Amino acid sequence: MSKKRFVLETIVGIIMLVALIVSGIYASNQYRDMLSEEVVFMIENQGDMSLLHEDDVRETIAVLPGCCEGNKRREINIAMLEESVDAHPMVKKSEVFSSLKGTLYIKTKVKRPFARVFDGKRSFYLDEYGEPFPLSSRYAKPVLLLTGEVDAWERPALMTLVRFIREDAFFSDRIGGIHFEDNGQAIMHPVGLSFKIRLGVQQDMVRRLEKLRTFWLNALDEEKASKLNYVDLRFNRQVVCQY
Repeated sequence: MSKKRFVLETIVGIIMLVALIVSGIYASNQYRDMLSEEVVFMIENQGDMSLLHEDDVRETIAVLPGCCEGNKRREINIAMLEESVDAHPMVKKSEVFSSLKGTLYIKTKVKRPFARVFDGKRSFYLDEYGEPFPLSSRYAKPVLLLTGEVDAWERPALMTLVRFIREDAFFSDRIGGIHFEDNGQAIMHPVGLSFKIRLGVQQDMVRRLEKLRTFWLNALDEEKASKLNYVDLRFNRQVVCQY
């Protein structure tokens, strides 16, 4: 290849590269100057979506500058939008992005209530990690009710108990609530039955629940259940019934 041809091809290459850069900048500016004409709210966890409505999210972001319909894309701060939506007490995580056509999408994952706490003064939900979040004015999710001195149990042990009852088909149909005394003793309330179940303290609770399952399936009929006041699981290798 001659030196002249090499120089010519180099110049042509540079011109093409500059043209690509200029066109890229122009396209980018066009994209950033495009108006956001529509906002689409996508709320996940459909089973719990009544806890949060798109109006709640819209109200949360309404106070932000440059949000959202009718504003140029360069005026919309995506990171600030996500931070604002994430700060909503019902929101677990959000994601904000826009399409090439100018539609802004706000994707929101809602927290899932695993239990409801009522300590005599306050009432709130616990999520799957045991973190509290407020009740919804739109919908009351039917979950296990925890009352009394709930903080008498360590939170990991408490959530182990809640998760065990929630995810076990046998107990999720039969246990409606748990009351915690200030000495750490837990008393369970069966659904539709008048007697109470003394579970005891947090140590070794799963073994005692399995003992209760065996007793319930093999020794507890409708007549006995109607006469019972307490079923006590706190004793080793036995279930004590109080009539």
